[in-house]
Amino acid sequence: MKFQIGLTLVLILFLVNLIKASDKNVQDYLDEQEKIHNFPIKHLDYKQIVETFYQLEKEYPHYIKVYDARSEFKNETLPKVYCSNTQNPEDLCKFIYAVITNYSDPKHVNFTQSFFSGNFHGDEVVGPNILTYMAKYILEKPDLNILSKSYLVILPMGNPQGYSQYKREECQNGNRICFDMNRDFPYDTNEKCFQTAGARIINYIWKKYLFTASITFHGGMTAIGWPWGSNNHLTSENKGQICPDQNAFYILGKRMSEVGGQYPGIPKYRYDILNDVVYPVNGSFEDWSYAASWERYIDPSFSSFFPKCERISDEELQINNNTARSLTYLIETTDKKQPPESTYGTWQQIQSNDKGQGHVTRNIRLTLDFINNLSPSYEVATHNSGNYTFYVKWAVEGCHQVSNTKFLIRENDQQSNIVKNSYYSLQQLLDDGFKIYSEYTDYQGKLKDITSFKSQVVQFDDPKDRLIDIAIFSECDSFLTEKVSSAEPIIEPQSHFVRSRSNASYLAENNGFFINSNKYIIKSLGPFEVNNNIYTDSSDLKNQPSKQKSDYDYLIAIFSIVTVGALISYCIYKKFDGFGANNVNFQELHDDDHQLQQLPNSQQQQNQNQLKRVNNKEGGVKKYELTHEDDGL
Repeated sequence: MKFQIGLTLVLILFLVNLIKASDKNVQDYLDEQEKIHNFPIKHLDYKQIVETFYQLEKEYPHYIKVYDARSEFKNETLPKVYCSNTQNPEDLCKFIYAVITNYSDPKHVNFTQSFFSGNFHGDEVVGPNILTYMAKYILEKPDLNILSKSYLVILPMGNPQGYSQYKREECQNGNRICFDMNRDFPYDTNEKCFQTAGARIINYIWKKYLFTASITFHGGMTAIGWPWGSNNHLTSENKGQICPDQNAFYILGKRMSEVGGQYPGIPKYRYDILNDVVYPVNGSFEDWSYAASWERYIDPSFSSFFPKCERISDEELQINNNTARSLTYLIETTDKKQPPESTYGTWQQIQSNDKGQGHVTRNIRLTLDFINNLSPSYEVATHNSGNYTFYVKWAVEGCHQVSNTKFLIRENDQQSNIVKNSYYSLQQLLDDGFKIYSEYTDYQGKLKDITSFKSQVVQFDDPKDRLIDIAIFSECDSFLTEKVSSAEPIIEPQSHFVRSRSNASYLAENNGFFINSNKYIIKSLGPFEVNNNIYTDSSDLKNQPSKQKSDYDYLIAIFSIVTVGALISYCIYKKFDGFGANNVNFQELHDDDHQLQQLPNSQQQQNQNQLKRVNNKEGGVKKYELTHEDDGL
């Protein structure tokens, strides 16, 4: 064994010197790769956006389907709008929308659904480019984890005619009659609503799916806003009222602003209710999509907020109890409605703003983070350290506050590779043989800080090789269920996002799609080996008989050479791979493992004799602050 170790060390020193000697060549390679991965974001016109989505569908048929909503709508009363100077049938605007999810997973109908609209106003051009490049980015990087838990409905151009002609409104009848789409929804307006094809198509899409959250992109200022944003929710001092879901809106809105960041010429996003950060309007999509399923039933007088639109059938207007309870945000992307293409950013900036910032790239980055945070989940790393010690570390995505966390284990006597992954309660885990091994109180989740929990499974009473299964249980954002005393109306939060985190049996359904409870986050994994084969203290070898070198020794030496070379190549490759904004640095966590492994023998034995968890002084928690602010709600 000393022979192999010595040979490996010599090889490592040789390779280090080789790399130093060829530093210039390595740097040239890195610079070349950076150029390849850092191409500038180009502005796309109407036809290019349509073609891009259909091309993505051809390349990734298992992850994206593209539809033309006009063809699906099948209603002769839908206004005809043209994306050409002529009015031939082939010139009718295509209202394409894309659904991105993992269609090969039979559970995809239960994935968290979110909606994104690139524009309502045609002269505000950044949004359609954001969504087109975001779709491309997601599909080219399936390891982002988005496809495994999300169901995205992307309408790149809610107003394709306006976008093709750089006009704010949707125009009909030879451009003689024009309407503002974001004044056309049946909320706090008169009966002249749903006059645009765009608004009616969005209504159709909303009745077809079941959205937890949504974002609409605009331009003309720099802000992130949420309901209320209508004139019926102004105080006597013309200040905006806050809605029952203010706490959730605030947390996610602030998070998007932080992830979006700032750069010279690109200010940080302001964030607040729409009535204050933008201005109040009648007939807005944001208030309609948030409140249409519940506000009219709170008080009889509130029914006046929802007019019956002229020439629109009752069937088309009908909204059920689940359709419109979305956390809907309006993002004003830039002070200029048509900023220079040179300010859009580069492809590499989507991963990180270390290389600069762009209007398109920063909004892709914050939207990806937003999507991840809609679905609570764990990032888990495991490590068998030998000496009958097994480490598990995890971070919680999608929660602002994580409470009642429990780490559980059970011995896998059957040596089965099948671990049930459909637990819905702590009691189910206990009934299935799991035992609570360690517990944690309240900690901030990844929406606030990137928080990592740690648990060490130490030696059992009888040291022997064994298999174990592990499970993690937490509660997510239970505080969001509290009433906001200054809200209007003063009732419990009404969004699916909050209600699903407050009720363990929550279930909402629409058209075959479901939103299930997110009150408890549970993950089970296994089996894992707990043994003494990975690391061994040198003192354990002193009394072992020496062995003559065999062919196996030389095979191990050759294997070491190949492994070291592969690791170096892997490290160079990984410099350019992955989406860095959302990943926990588990390498740093493994470094902690290494430090723990170097404890003196007496301390190792002391740890092994414990049957409870081993934590650091802070309760086994690492915090990675994203901001020094600590704003209230």
